[in-house]
Amino acid sequence: MFGLGKKAKKYCSADDARGFLLIFLGREPKHESDISRREGKPVASVLSGLINSKEFIYGVLQPLSLGKPLAWMPYSAEQQKLVIQTVKKHLGTKIKSVEHRTKALLAISNNWRFLQIIDNGPSGYSAADFATRIESYFGHQPAPVLGVIEDIRGNECFGYALDLSRKGESLRLDFYLNGTYVGTTEADGLRRDVEEQHPGFKHTGFTFTVTIPGHLAKLDHLILAVFDHATGAPICPARAIPNMGASYPLNIVRFTNALEHAAQQSPENIQQQIECIQNALPDLKNYAAIPVAAYSQSKHLLQETTARPQKVIALKLYAGEGLLATDSAEYFFQEAALKNPNAVIFFSDHEWMETDGTITPIFKHSFDYEELLTRAAYANAFAVKEGVFPEGMKPHDMWLKAYEQLGEQAFSHVPHMLFEAKQTCIASVNEYKRAVEAHFARTTPDAKLELEANDPYAGVAAETGYIKWPLPAKNPLMAIIIPMRDALDLTRNCIKSLRNTLQHSYDTEIIIVDNGSVEEDTKDWLRRVDAMDGIRVLLHDAPFNWAELNNLAVQATEAEYLLFLNNDTIALDYGWDHILRGYLNRPTVGAVGARLLFEDGTLQYGGYILNPDNIVLKEAYGESPNQSYNQRSQLPHQTSALIGAFLACHRNTYEKAGGFDAENLPVAFNDVDFSLAVSKIGLKNIYVPAITFQHLESKSRGYDAQDKVKQVREKAEREKIRQKWRDLLVADRYYSPVLLAQEPTHASILKRDCR
Repeated sequence: MFGLGKKAKKYCSADDARGFLLIFLGREPKHESDISRREGKPVASVLSGLINSKEFIYGVLQPLSLGKPLAWMPYSAEQQKLVIQTVKKHLGTKIKSVEHRTKALLAISNNWRFLQIIDNGPSGYSAADFATRIESYFGHQPAPVLGVIEDIRGNECFGYALDLSRKGESLRLDFYLNGTYVGTTEADGLRRDVEEQHPGFKHTGFTFTVTIPGHLAKLDHLILAVFDHATGAPICPARAIPNMGASYPLNIVRFTNALEHAAQQSPENIQQQIECIQNALPDLKNYAAIPVAAYSQSKHLLQETTARPQKVIALKLYAGEGLLATDSAEYFFQEAALKNPNAVIFFSDHEWMETDGTITPIFKHSFDYEELLTRAAYANAFAVKEGVFPEGMKPHDMWLKAYEQLGEQAFSHVPHMLFEAKQTCIASVNEYKRAVEAHFARTTPDAKLELEANDPYAGVAAETGYIKWPLPAKNPLMAIIIPMRDALDLTRNCIKSLRNTLQHSYDTEIIIVDNGSVEEDTKDWLRRVDAMDGIRVLLHDAPFNWAELNNLAVQATEAEYLLFLNNDTIALDYGWDHILRGYLNRPTVGAVGARLLFEDGTLQYGGYILNPDNIVLKEAYGESPNQSYNQRSQLPHQTSALIGAFLACHRNTYEKAGGFDAENLPVAFNDVDFSLAVSKIGLKNIYVPAITFQHLESKSRGYDAQDKVKQVREKAEREKIRQKWRDLLVADRYYSPVLLAQEPTHASILKRDCR
């Protein structure tokens, strides 16, 4: 006897899960959990989860309800095949072609199961409205608009946007918060990194300050969507942003704390499970991080509770004017003193209140002598072992005396916010000046301190000093080494700028290393300049190997000072070489880097921060020189790595560090490798903004991302340097462990407990 049986449940395979992601979200899996948490589940459950997800609601349903087209999400040939297969298998619709996500949604816009999920879901949008609006785009090709909301700091969001059909044109963008229009801005900021991926699209960056409307002020979930004004197309999927006035960040911080607590208290197998959870949630740190710009509104989320301190070591706390030690300060200073018995000064992070009442968090890193010499407020918020210094000695005197007697081991950074600003904070500039001058009288009599010197590219940095380092009695010969291949205008402009700005031209030679130029104009010019005083041309017609070209030039000169310089740079100020010679004359300095600016005056290089994934992060990249965190780009400071576009060193340093690794790192990361070798032999890499060059970044050779062969080579070199310096890449000693290590740097507070 035959009966009516129940229809068998369909279960989701890995391919099904990937196909559904492409259909509904227009993307590939971001991480393994995108597939694993759906594989083996009933298809109906997977469909319901995707259609009711915030990503679908705010990326599809909301834009359509606003009368906007959907984001341009094209499929590859392989993706099209999978989407067609998935639609036929699970949604019963046959389609011949599906070039993009909008077309896939059009194909299933009348599917009863799909529409039923929309109607029964929490979104508040109707299936009928969806079907009507999506069908209005039948036959329309989505505008090829793309971009990214890269970062949100407090109320400010940053990113880029472009329309592939409008080359060279900057977009006007409209911003919506939970469907409410909140403003418009231009995406016209210089973005060389975007141009690397999309040649011809140079001015694509945007910054926008989001003002939260009153009716949204108390919502936990805020969703920001950005649309091209001309076409109405979204530049990317909408993005959730934290509402610092609501409970969102508190919930995230509690969640993060729970994970950390469990990891500390659990046996090894449970800790491994937690690590798996964290691996499955790669965005956890980003979501848990609190923007530095929102510190004042969210500082209560960062407060730490500690046990009662055991006063094992006698310490005296120095707060500085306007600061007050927190209840936990004694505990963390005692802990640091026990862990670092050789140190005598323990300094912590602290707040700083301006005259207008604005509070800024000052997150520090390992001790930096350059900052001690140039910041009046650096010797602040610390504890010192009692009995080490005479009673009544001033803070800056203590720090400088400690450095003279014990070096960097005299200091230990305590990565906790242990001093709060209770009133306007004031640095004693006069005391700072007196102490530094007394220090120089004892150590470097000819060094001079100039207060609050004007920076022509960033203005005056308040409560700071500029150091003029002395030159040796006899000026050594300096060789400026410039590799090139054709690109005559770039090299000619570079050489012209050098000859116009060198203060010590008679003690300088310029060595141009020609790497096989083929253009006749270039060859003629090289023959002419080779006959000029102070310029030599070396010929090396071989496959491009940056390290080898520079090594060959070093062998060809007897110069004591070496400057490795890109031909796509331009010297901006007369006397930069005098400043450089002063730094190279210091026995503790290994290598020196300059501040490099784009044509629009924003920063191309302001220091590197080591990172295990990226090898280095670009500090303050694309920012205005006067807007970097805590004035860092305006002041000299130690950095873990320098950029090869301007890298200067003493010949002895070059030889001890082993030169550039031409065998393993012919093109990429050789500058980072050399910098780390310099650190390994006990010398400093210093970023010096008083030397400022313009850098056109990869104009002469192009970007690696635009060439498949170069991409393969770059990937191999990345892995080689990662293996060689794995231990150092884990964390950068010149970057606060409290801050999230990502670009833009110094933007987000990661966590509180760094013990």
